[in-house]
Order: sequence, then structure tokens, then C-alpha cells
Amino acid sequence: MLHVVRRFLLVFSLCAASIVAHGYEVNERFSVEAVLAGAGQCQFLTVSAAADDACRGAIPFSPQFSYKLTQQDLLNVRFAFVAGNGLNPVSPFQFAPWAADLQDDVKDINGRGRNYLMTAWYQHNFTIRPDMRLQATVGLIDSSEYLDTNLYSNDEYTQFMNEALVNNPGVLLPAYDRGLAVTWGMGAWNIHAVYMNVGKTDEDGSDIAGSDSLDISDNYDYLGLEADYTLTTPLGTGNYRVMYLQTSDDFINADGTKAARSSAVLLSFDQSLGESLGAFLRVGRQSDDKAITYRSIYSGGLDISGNLWGRARDNVGLGIGFLEGGNESIDYSRVAEAYYRLVFKEHLAVTADLQYMRDVQRDGSGPEGFILGLRVVTHL
Repeated sequence: MLHVVRRFLLVFSLCAASIVAHGYEVNERFSVEAVLAGAGQCQFLTVSAAADDACRGAIPFSPQFSYKLTQQDLLNVRFAFVAGNGLNPVSPFQFAPWAADLQDDVKDINGRGRNYLMTAWYQHNFTIRPDMRLQATVGLIDSSEYLDTNLYSNDEYTQFMNEALVNNPGVLLPAYDRGLAVTWGMGAWNIHAVYMNVGKTDEDGSDIAGSDSLDISDNYDYLGLEADYTLTTPLGTGNYRVMYLQTSDDFINADGTKAARSSAVLLSFDQSLGESLGAFLRVGRQSDDKAITYRSIYSGGLDISGNLWGRARDNVGLGIGFLEGGNESIDYSRVAEAYYRLVFKEHLAVTADLQYMRDVQRDGSGPEGFILGLRVVTHL
């Protein structure tokens, strides 16, 4: 155990030493932003599935360039360069311990043969009425920037690290491919619509009987719709979201005998409870027309502000998730995570993170264990 801890501290020290970056606004039209992070994580398995205790780290650097053509028109490009894959290559769990895009994720993105270029889009804001907002974005986009957002559980750099608590992992939320996103807003309401054509499905059908005889497309079409409502009461401000997601029939069903589509209904809520406490909840269920790992997801948690102990920028996050298995081999998964985020300066923070994960197959087997992590992030 001691040698594992030493390796963890070494990984973290290397990551922490890497945090040197600069960002600035060149002029009124052109600006540069960047996120530079270093994270080290160690897994301690109580029940193993042909895996061992291990420590790994990763250092993502993501610069973003924006150019304002007019007051209504914006061009934006974001890249990602990463050293290391963290625990991903050695983790036995269904969900990534850190949901950031790591070294293998930024290469051959969606099977398109594109490396490092994550998003590149043009955005236009329409002027209709003073109380109405209409925005259209086209190009290489990320659907999670418009769908399944959450005030307390949506950012792997400043909030929870585990993939199951950053977004809804039970359904498709494709990223970094060509598409169109439209947002309409008026008063407390916002409506989001996202269409994407994605280069490659996540499933290849290799573990499903009969799939070799089924012609599966190399890409699929995706449509996501979301309605948001913001309500402010004496208790605090809450955001309430309802989503419907659907794909084309370019997937396979559980028997591997025919093409099938995916559809899902999701709810995502966040609610402030006074000045120092917030809560979030996600609920989702998807159809079993196609082969699915999970049918339902339930997750929630609390955000505790450092106001309570005199450090207003700090916060504690507590989250749990339960996922019900679908029509494949897994029965259920459980996830729990707690973190403390310590903010030293406006753009520099260190997070101590502890996760628990358990995956249970239908025969009762499956890995279980804890993941200890430290994350250093600077936003510029």
C-alpha cells in the first residue's frame, strides 16, 4: 500500500508542477482562453476483476480562441492536447474516474481521422424582441453544452470528476462532431434543440450474438430537445430541465438481429437552498430497442459553499449515482463521490477527491473499490 501512495504523490507532484500558462484578450474582437489541469488518481480495489491497485495521472491543456465578427456573430475554436490517459487503461469500472478528455480521446475523434481539434463553430444571435433570445450555432459542436446542464454537477474540472456525475452516462450525449444547435429563450424559459451527425457509434456489436451478419452504419444522426425553466422563490433559485433524445436506427438490438434506434427521456434539476447550500438531481430512462448497458439512472447530491467556514470561493461536493442495467450483461452500478475544492486565487484551484464505485454483473461478479485523487486546475 505504501508504494502505491508514493506513486500517487509523485504523479500529483508532476501534475502540479505543470501548471504554467498565460491567457489574454488581444483586442475587442479577439480573445484567448485556456484550461490547464493536472490530476493524479489511485485505485484501491476491494473486489477485483482481473485488475490491480494502480496510480496514474494526466495533464490536459485546452486552449480556446474566439473572434467576434460583429456584436451578433462569433467564431470559436477549441483544441485539446493531453499527456497521459489517467486510470482509463487499467480501470475495471464502467465509468471513467475522470471525465476529462484524455490522450486517446483527442485522437481520431469519432472515427473521423481528426486529432486535437475538439470544437469549431460559428454562432449568430438574432435580434427579434428585447425580451426574446434566439441563438444558432453551427459547426463542430458538443451536445452537452446545450443539453443536460446542471449548476452543481456538470464540469469535470471544477466539480465532480467521475463520469457518472458529470453528465447522464446512461444515454448518448455526443460531442465534437458536426451539427446545429438552436437556443430560444424568453423570460424564465429556454428551449434547446441539437442536431448532430456523429462519425461512429460507441458499440461495435462484437459481444452480441448475430451481430456479424448485421450491416451497421459507421455514423448516426442525433436529435436532442430540452426545455428549461428557472424559478426564484424565497428558498432560492432553481433550474428545471426536461429532455428528449433520439438517434437514427444505426445501432443494433440486444440480439444483434436488426437495426435499432435509441431514445431517452431525462430530467435534470438544480436548486439553491439559501446562500451556502445547493442540491441537484438527475433522472433518466432510455428505451431498450437497441443494445444498452443501462436502462435507468438516478443521481443527486449537495453542494456546500465555503461561506460556512469563511472561504467563500471554496466548496464541498457530495454525490451519489445508481444505474439500473439494460439488456446486456451488467445488473447495476453504484457511484459515490466527495470532493473539497480549495481556491487559492481567482483562477487556480486544488481539489481533493474520493470516489467509490461498484459494478455488478448478472452473475453477481464485478469490481468494487475506491479512487483517491488530487486535481489542480487553472482557468485563464
